[in-house]
Amino acid sequence: MTIGDIQDRLAAEFGITTSQVEVSWVDQESAARMKELGSWGALIKVRGLGGEEVAVEVEVVREE
Repeated sequence: MTIGDIQDRLAAEFGITTSQVEVSWVDQESAARMKELGSWGALIKVRGLGGEEVAVEVEVVREE
């Protein structure tokens, strides 16, 4: 999973485009890719709304 995957999910589920938000990993390089099951912290910054930020946990799970 990459930052681009998260941005795609935000667009698909909520109609939020990359021009409206900036997504970055917490404690990981921006180009890092989640290659294993588990969770990473991410920070979502909303542009144009006073610099609002939301910290989230992105979790990769195995679907059965």
